[in-house]
Amino acid sequence: VTSRRSVGEKCERFMYEVFKVKVEMPIDKALNTLLRLNLATETCIDGRHGLLAIPCPQAYEALKERWNSLLC
Repeated sequence: VTSRRSVGEKCERFMYEVFKVKVEMPIDKALNTLLRLNLATETCIDGRHGLLAIPCPQAYEALKERWNSLLC
């Protein structure tokens, strides 16, 4: 479980370490999309908000179903 800010910081650090590019991640928009697609959940434990990604096989199935529904 991690916070929105730490996810953004990790993404920015990854982009810099791998591609040597400094970016400012629009993390709120990205996380809102993941939450809307049920690919992540947001929790509140002891007054602290956290994020949890769903397992990859479950995410794959959810995205496949979403894609197939767009084709119909």
